[in-house]
Amino acid sequence: MISPYDVLLLGLLLLYAVGWMLVRRLGNQQKAPQKRESEGDISPTIASGDEFRKFQTNYLIVYCLVMFSDWLKGPYVYALYHAYGYDKGEIANLYIAGFMSSLVCGTYCGAIADRFGRRRLCYTFCIVYALSAMTKLVNDYNVLMLGRILAGIATSLLSTTFESWMVSEHLSRGYAQHLLMNTFAWATQLNGIMAVAAGVAASTVAELYGFAAPFVLAIAPLSIVFLLIALTWGENFGDREAAPFAPAITAIRNDFKLFCLGAAQSAFDTGLFLWVFLWTPALNQAASADNNLPYGRIFSSFMACTMIGSLVYELTSQFKQFSSRIPYLLHVLPCCCALVPLLSTSYPALLTSFLLFEVSCGIFFPCYATLRAAHLPEETRAAVSNFFRVPMNLFVCVLLFLGAQRSLDAAFFVLFVTHVVGVVCCHKFVVAEKLDKDMRFGDQDLERSSRAI
Repeated sequence: MISPYDVLLLGLLLLYAVGWMLVRRLGNQQKAPQKRESEGDISPTIASGDEFRKFQTNYLIVYCLVMFSDWLKGPYVYALYHAYGYDKGEIANLYIAGFMSSLVCGTYCGAIADRFGRRRLCYTFCIVYALSAMTKLVNDYNVLMLGRILAGIATSLLSTTFESWMVSEHLSRGYAQHLLMNTFAWATQLNGIMAVAAGVAASTVAELYGFAAPFVLAIAPLSIVFLLIALTWGENFGDREAAPFAPAITAIRNDFKLFCLGAAQSAFDTGLFLWVFLWTPALNQAASADNNLPYGRIFSSFMACTMIGSLVYELTSQFKQFSSRIPYLLHVLPCCCALVPLLSTSYPALLTSFLLFEVSCGIFFPCYATLRAAHLPEETRAAVSNFFRVPMNLFVCVLLFLGAQRSLDAAFFVLFVTHVVGVVCCHKFVVAEKLDKDMRFGDQDLERSSRAI
C-alpha cells in the first residue's frame, strides 16, 4: 500500500524530472548560437574535453559514494538515540560532542591537508567514518559519545578535503574555470539523488533490522571509496609550511569580501546543523507520534527538494539579471521557514516549511561552492574553508546546549535569528564584490586612457 509519504516523494521526483528537462532544453538553446560562433576554434577547453569528462566522472563517482554513506546515517541518528532510551538533553550532549570535535579538528585538519596531502586526509575520512558507524551498534552512552567525536572529525574532513582536492586538481590540469560551476552543479544534483536513494535504503533496512542497520550499511560504500582513491587519485598540496590558521587569517584580513562570504556561509551552516537536530522532535511533536514516523522517506523528500533547489540555482544562474540575487534568495527563504513553527502547530505546515528549507539548501551548496572556488586562495583553500567552520561549530554547540534546556519554539527563534545574520552578511558580501568589480573596471578604463594618450 502506497503511503502519503510515498506519494509526496514521487510527486517531488516528478517535479524534479520535469524541471531537469526544462533546464537542459534551455541550456541547449543558449549553447547553440555560441557553438556556431566558435566553429573552427580549437581551444584548450575543447581539446581537453574528453580528459576533463574522465576527471569529472571519476570525482563524481567518489563524491556520490561518500555522500551516499553519509546520508544513510542522516535519518536515524536522533531516532536511534531516542530508541536507546536517552532523553532530549542527553541526545543534545551527544550532538554537542560531535560539533565540538569538529571544531577542534577543523582548527587543524585544513592545514594538515594542505601540508601532508589532501588525498591522505580523504583516506583518513573513510577509516574514521567507518569506525564511527560501528559504534552505533553498542547501546552504551560512552561508546556512542566516542562515535559522535569520530563523526565530528570525519565531518570536518568531508567538508573540505574532497572539494579542495578536486578544485586544486582541476586548476593544476589547466581546465577552464567555468567548468567548476558545471562540476558543482552536477555534484549537488547527484548528491540529492544519493540522498533520496539513501533515505529509501535506510528506511528499508531500518524496518527490517532496526535503527542501527543503516549505519552498518554505510561502511560498504566507504570501502569502495577507499579503493577508488588509492587506484585513481594523485596527491596534491597547499601551503606546506604555514601554521594552521595563519594563512587563513592573513587572507581574510586582506580581503573583506572573503570575511563576508565566510560569515554568511557560517550563518547558513549554523542554521542547517540546528535544523538537523530539530526536525525529528519537531515533527514528532506536531504529529503526536512517538518515534513512529517514516524518517527515511521523509528524509528522502527533503533531499528531493534539495535537488529541486539545485535546478533553481542552475536555471537562475544562466540569467545575469537574476544571478546577483541568488545569494539573497537562499538566505531569505530559511528566515521565512524558521517562522512557521513559531506561528503554527500544524503538521502539514511544519513539513512544508521544512521542504522549502531544503530547497534553499539545494541553492546554497552549488552557489557557495562556486563562490569559494572564485574567491578562496588556492594555496590555503582547505585552511580558509575550515577557519569558518570553527565559529559555526562553536555557535551550534552553545545554541544546542541552550536549546536542550528550553522549548522547541525558543530553538526555532534562534534558528530564525541565525538566518537573519546570514542575510546581513550576504548583503555585505554582494556590496563589497560590486565595489571591487567597479574599482577593477575603473582601473582598466584608466589604463586604456593612459595608453591612448
